[in-house]
Amino acid sequence: MVFMLEHKSWQDAKLLVQLLEYQTAVYGKQMIPILPILIYHGREPKWPYNLEFHQDLTAESPEMIEMFGRQVLNFIVRCVNLRRTQVQQQIMERKLETRQILYIFDRIWDADLKTVAELLRMGQELDDTRRKVLIGKAVDYICRVRPEITREMIMEVERVTIPQEVFTSPFLEGTLESKMQEGLEQGLEQGLQQGLEQGLQQGLEQGLQRGAEQNARKVARMMLQNNEPIDKICSYTGLSSGTVRELSR
Repeated sequence: MVFMLEHKSWQDAKLLVQLLEYQTAVYGKQMIPILPILIYHGREPKWPYNLEFHQDLTAESPEMIEMFGRQVLNFIVRCVNLRRTQVQQQIMERKLETRQILYIFDRIWDADLKTVAELLRMGQELDDTRRKVLIGKAVDYICRVRPEITREMIMEVERVTIPQEVFTSPFLEGTLESKMQEGLEQGLEQGLQQGLEQGLQQGLEQGLQRGAEQNARKVARMMLQNNEPIDKICSYTGLSSGTVRELSR
């Protein structure tokens, strides 16, 4: 059996059509039972659309569905709604990583600094490695979905909420380190780009200058062959008298 998981953080009216296409692709390779599952945690707490394919078809042609019933393709999607109140009762029953993931999924659309404080408290239950990865990603997610909550605000909540001798913000340190590294890489890239552009410009100017000088020398040699006076050659080519005398040797 294939468990087909589809995550939605918004209400998508085309969900059933999308899952039908996915199932068709699987059946094209292997005939195996498929259980489609919707994992939903959108801004609105309730999923508003049909989860049975027949229900969508009935809206378009109820008589046909009534007449032919089971002869018409149908499937039902199971919905795991992370916004339901039951999730809160299940959170404490899950293992540590799952507990925090479910918590942030349930609270993300209404997240505030209290949410951040609770998430940080829950992070104390994990070892340093898992805390840095899991809480770090959760913080990134909060800042992306709730831009009014800044990293500086989260750092302040962390200082107030968690005793520093117990918890020293490894996830924020990692985040700041990554930002510093990112800034360094961007600065290096910009510096290389500017250096490349300046180098190309300087190379072009030097190339043009060398080409002009070579042409001037060529003209000077021709004028010398015609026994033109040095001062005239200098006037025409812009070369110094010393350079012209060297060409005459």
